[in-house]
Amino acid sequence: MNLLVPPLPEQQKITKILHTWDKAITSAECLLINSKQQKKITLRLLLTGKKRLSGFNSSWGELYFSEVASLGKEKLNPKIENDIYDCVELEHISQETSQLIGLTTTNEAVSSKSVFKEGSVLFGKLRPYLRKHWLANRCGVCSTEIWVFNANLEKSTPEYIHQLVQTDFFVDASNISSGTHMPRADWNVVKDLVVTLPSIEEQKKIAEVLTVADRNIQNLQQKITHLKQEKKALMQ
Repeated sequence: MNLLVPPLPEQQKITKILHTWDKAITSAECLLINSKQQKKITLRLLLTGKKRLSGFNSSWGELYFSEVASLGKEKLNPKIENDIYDCVELEHISQETSQLIGLTTTNEAVSSKSVFKEGSVLFGKLRPYLRKHWLANRCGVCSTEIWVFNANLEKSTPEYIHQLVQTDFFVDASNISSGTHMPRADWNVVKDLVVTLPSIEEQKKIAEVLTVADRNIQNLQQKITHLKQEKKALMQ
């Protein structure tokens, strides 16, 4: 290979500049790891009541998961539906980060889809250990490999349910599945999970705290992506 090689002093200057970007990327990645670990700890403490937020001291109640969130069963057949809807497939939900990273539409779909509404919590039931979840900010449809949970608003909030499905407790139960090659979570197991719930007001405050942590994680991920793109451009 014939390479363009600048004089040694220029090489040293170039590598010094690029090394600055490497250090910034490494620093941001360390912050991201720490933020994820802190979120996981905070999630466990707040959703088990081991840590209480200031101003709340009332006792928590115990309910089955199916009492606090129902499984959406409404379906849509894109072959006979004239209207076009946003469609979310499993690959459109990022792993662990609650981010929607893509969309398609029902005019491109051929199989039956599950209907969700704004405030529904989507959770990937195929390979649930991948932790694919999203709090819907719009109406649409999704793959039938995704569960659609609708909060029972008399007992829970969508934001709290969204945090609840991120816990190890919920994911471990979801992993008690049928099949080995393509494991799918079993609703008959998940619906009978006993969950402890605080008051609606405490649920809202807990969700607010955890949502801030989620936003911080997302911002760090975006920063890392941006820094990597900058470095790639500089190298070119």
